[in-house]
Amino acid sequence: MTISKVSNTLLLEPGMEDMYKCVHCGLCLSACPTYLTTGREMESPRGRIALMKAVKESRIEPSSRVISHWESCLQCRGCETACPSGVPFGFLMEQTKAELIYPQKTSLKQRFLHFSVFKLLFPALPLLYALGTLVKFYQKSGLQRILRSRIVTKVVPSSLVVLENQLPAIKGNFFSASTKIYPTKEKKQGTVGLLSGCVMPLFQGPIMEATVRVLNRNGFDVVSPAGQGCCGALNIHAGERERASKMAINNIEVFLKANVDKILTVSAGCGSTMKEYQNLLDKSSSISSEDVSTFVSMT
Repeated sequence: MTISKVSNTLLLEPGMEDMYKCVHCGLCLSACPTYLTTGREMESPRGRIALMKAVKESRIEPSSRVISHWESCLQCRGCETACPSGVPFGFLMEQTKAELIYPQKTSLKQRFLHFSVFKLLFPALPLLYALGTLVKFYQKSGLQRILRSRIVTKVVPSSLVVLENQLPAIKGNFFSASTKIYPTKEKKQGTVGLLSGCVMPLFQGPIMEATVRVLNRNGFDVVSPAGQGCCGALNIHAGERERASKMAINNIEVFLKANVDKILTVSAGCGSTMKEYQNLLDKSSSISSEDVSTFVSMT
């Protein structure tokens, strides 16, 4: 990708001019986990914005080294609350990934991983649940204990050992969206639609169940309507905005049909993403702006 093509692309993106709100004061540094871990300027919000400006102004190429600094961002957005200038860093990173990083995933390995994760697993929850079932069997059957033995870890590539050690434990039952209604036994205050999502019901099933109990105890019926899916946050973070838009439209349609009073999620990342569906879905989307606004106001 040439500098001129990249610069023109960034200049045309609405909102990208907000990168110039950054005055490089450094108040974001103490809120950035990658900067606190590495101590490197380019691993901070301020450093990443400086790289965005440099690419936009045709001063540097978007090389693999430059892109690596953007890709290492966790997009936790902790810097946004620390920023006195109100720089929308999360939005800037999402646009940068969509316009610069995602199109350059050209190797066969990158394309395969991107397709498998963001176009198969997260959009198709049955596949994700099947994978979760396999992981649960792996952990409960004793296979994990065997594979983590010293003998096996000496044979298996170290990169796979590191990935396996990061695998979260699955406890309790999976939580899943369905037509079931969880009625309150108290004086009814309303009906809450609970986003099941993708990863939470697999790895945090007991928390989802506890959330239902708390809502019921406080006088709310709870539904987690069938047909919903992933909120699209991970796809957005990966630069896959088109697929994320389809996920968002699906969730909006499902929850509005469920006739709930409020929409709740127990995942902060899902909540912030759903609150910004209006930024994701433009006027050309196959859903009305009124429906999008209604959904966001209920979340």
